[in-house]
Amino acid sequence: MSVPNYSRLLSAANDYLSRGWSVLPIANKKKPAIKTWKPLQRERPNQSDFDHWFKPTAYGASVVGLGIILGEVSGGLIVRDFDDPGAYEAWKAQFPEFAATLPTVQTGRGYHVYARVPGCKTRKLSDGELRAEGSYVVAPPSIHASGIEYTWIVPLPDGEIPIVDEGLILEEVSSGRHKSHNAIWRESLELPETPATPLSHELPVSHSNPESLGSLEAHAGLGDPEPLEPLVYGTEVDEFVHNAIQASLPRGVGKRNDAIFDFARRLKAHPELVGYDGLQLRTAMEWWFKAACRIIGTKDWDESWSDFLHAWDNVRTPFGESMQVVLEKAKMAPNPECAAQFDGEPTKLLIRLCRELQHRSGEKPFFLDCRSAGEAIGTNKDSAHKRLRLLMKMSVLERVTKGHTGRASEFRYIGD
Repeated sequence: MSVPNYSRLLSAANDYLSRGWSVLPIANKKKPAIKTWKPLQRERPNQSDFDHWFKPTAYGASVVGLGIILGEVSGGLIVRDFDDPGAYEAWKAQFPEFAATLPTVQTGRGYHVYARVPGCKTRKLSDGELRAEGSYVVAPPSIHASGIEYTWIVPLPDGEIPIVDEGLILEEVSSGRHKSHNAIWRESLELPETPATPLSHELPVSHSNPESLGSLEAHAGLGDPEPLEPLVYGTEVDEFVHNAIQASLPRGVGKRNDAIFDFARRLKAHPELVGYDGLQLRTAMEWWFKAACRIIGTKDWDESWSDFLHAWDNVRTPFGESMQVVLEKAKMAPNPECAAQFDGEPTKLLIRLCRELQHRSGEKPFFLDCRSAGEAIGTNKDSAHKRLRLLMKMSVLERVTKGHTGRASEFRYIGD
């Protein structure tokens, strides 16, 4: 095995610490060199720890690398671990924009893609793993057991790593087939052949209440499923909802909750429906349930209805909408009245951008960091910081949560 360069390990550890990440020393077989790393899941180490860890004599010269502890202690940092290089390449082809910008490491056998998803949990996937709260990841310039050095192939940004929708990072690829997990900012979704209920505006049936919907047993074993009646939101919106149902049907047992979240994201992409309270979409969800009931394993309507309401309240990124799309909307939008008190177009564009981000988030605050804001309005992060501060002073914005290294601030637009 190659001898680690301890000065490089120390330098990298200090860089990661400056980003607000918790770091630990790694021994052979990717195991922590220290006795326990639980305290580092709550509090980041300091310089004296680094000086002790990353030197040739540390722990009997067993330290060969460093690890980054994921989750809340590191600002919501997560890593998508692709064990299969082919799976990474397929994901990269599906999301070229994000594959080109999200920091990525080539490991001894695959790839690690870094992003931030606050509150995310670690889970196993068919083509690797999503590592988050309670996990750590071996990071550059550590040495793999094969002698290969962990290397950044998409480098770390100067500022914060982007916060992304969990669905983007959960895109699985297995044997050349994509498995949807609410993938964010996707333009289209091809469904495999499924026994899903056909969607039709013909032969309407009477409107169902929760009792008449019943459970999966009430529908299982039937011949042809009933066609769906027209919905109640108007002809154009009804068609949009029916299309959203067809596109978000689950691919099998165990995919119900993901599919419901996907359905909620698709509905929020409609400019009229985005302003609805979740309870107003009961009819739409009833028909989704009826169409999906021959596929899903969870048979109880109440549970699916509860999951939809939770999803509706927590969707922050409507289907097909990226930051670039939001920015383009902001550029085309008229200035609100509150923009009249400012002179510069960058400030006015920032106001319109914040208004669009608030519209996308509903009643919840939205995330925005100075670097992203500066890039959006054509300035640098320092200029964007000053303009955001000005907008708060002038009661156009209020800051809900102050950000720190590795995490963007949360704002609420309160202008008119």
